[in-house]
Amino acid sequence: MAQEHLVQLVQRFGAVLCVPGKGLCACGNFSLCQPQGQLQGGLRGAGTATYILEPDAALVLEGTTAGDIPGVSPTDAACKMGGGAVISLTDMRTVYPKDYFRRAMALGKENNIPVQPKTVRAGGTDAGTIHVSRGGVKTLTISHPCRYIHSAIAMTTEKDIEAVIDLMALMMAEISGGKL
Repeated sequence: MAQEHLVQLVQRFGAVLCVPGKGLCACGNFSLCQPQGQLQGGLRGAGTATYILEPDAALVLEGTTAGDIPGVSPTDAACKMGGGAVISLTDMRTVYPKDYFRRAMALGKENNIPVQPKTVRAGGTDAGTIHVSRGGVKTLTISHPCRYIHSAIAMTTEKDIEAVIDLMALMMAEISGGKL
């Protein structure tokens, strides 16, 4: 039972952003929603939500495995905790648009937001279902590094979460403003 709650906690990271007064709940044809923790069960929640909402673009916010732990070589570590927002170019279910990837990396550098590329092709996110919904949805995953993900000792940093939030807001503005 505890494991189920931890999985839901990691997957509900995006819900933290839907706080009244933050101005981050909607921008252009974006909708931030939580597919109720159904990632592990086959991406059902994301597929249903995307089909109903018909977004023009999607930003998936999630935790990803930080490999900077004992026993993992630096070349096998997907990202480092404390290194900022993690931008994926590809995973086991999605190949992300290069323009979204490049712009997210550039926005981080231009705005002093710590950002790092995900260096290992592994796993998958709700983007796996979102990007193939209806006629296709341009999608980018922005992650926070999480050590010991899906365990009772999962951890991340406030700095990394702030980087994800800041980068998400800038990407939403770029996409809704027609720059991407």
